[in-house]
Amino acid sequence: MAVYFVISTTVCLNEFQCFNGECIPLNWKCDHDDDCSDLSDEDPSICRTTEKKTPTRTTTFSVCSSDYFQCSSGKCIPLNWKCDDYYDCSDHSDEDPSICSIIYM
Repeated sequence: MAVYFVISTTVCLNEFQCFNGECIPLNWKCDHDDDCSDLSDEDPSICRTTEKKTPTRTTTFSVCSSDYFQCSSGKCIPLNWKCDDYYDCSDHSDEDPSICSIIYM
């Protein structure tokens, strides 16, 4: 029986490469939001800092372009990912029943 391994050849230029091969913007790394879907962008060995800081939580919301959906956390995801039965926002706002409900007549 042969065993085959698939090796990702994706190169993330000016982006963070997740352990699963995905590329995400650098400013999404260590932002307390699982953007990689495998938590590699929040891995303590990557996010560790040498100085201790008092944590402060500031929420900054961006405005997504019209072909993107803005999660409650502020993250922008492609619009076709909204209501697709997969949680793409770490806060699950892309699958919120109040925005995904279909009215049957």
